[in-house]
Amino acid sequence: MTGSWRRLVFAAPGAEPGLADKAAYSFCVLEHLHRALRRRDVCARGGDRWGDPRAELLAGDRWESAQPTVLTALGLEAEPAAHLAELASALHGARRAGVGRGMPVRGDPRPPPCGVS
Repeated sequence: MTGSWRRLVFAAPGAEPGLADKAAYSFCVLEHLHRALRRRDVCARGGDRWGDPRAELLAGDRWESAQPTVLTALGLEAEPAAHLAELASALHGARRAGVGRGMPVRGDPRPPPCGVS
């Protein structure tokens, strides 16, 4: 709980010392949940907007039967090594060019996984 919420929850005007303000605590939880949903740290099972995008991926036999059609539609080869190497090289070059222009470098560029489904 952040400092501003801590004041509202535990030191609300008119509240008894040491007791939490239920309404303030509820809003604190809702705000933190909304932030986590937007960052995809938390997912709503079956939700369109806040759901886990990995839940819609094909797997097993369904993927095996759809794979040729999907790869053809996307113009990709079944073996991704060459394509991934090309993308990695382009990303590395773009990142190097950005650093050369004084752009800040962040840590891991991958998005965080959706931790809870």
